[in-house]
Amino acid sequence: MTVMLSVAALLASVLMAQAQTCADQHQACLKRGHTVNECTTSTERCLKTGRWVGPAGNGYTISRKK
Repeated sequence: MTVMLSVAALLASVLMAQAQTCADQHQACLKRGHTVNECTTSTERCLKTGRWVGPAGNGYTISRKK
């Protein structure tokens, strides 16, 4: 039962991360201490491709809010 709850919690966190928009990721990027230029570059790329790849190189598909 505990393992199932852990898997469910992990899946929920992944889905929440993917539900963030490019704008949400931009704000999170700034809070992580990256420069405005770095975050803007990643945000522009996100808006064009639908995939966030931040200055640290971490990336995933963005699900835009409707």
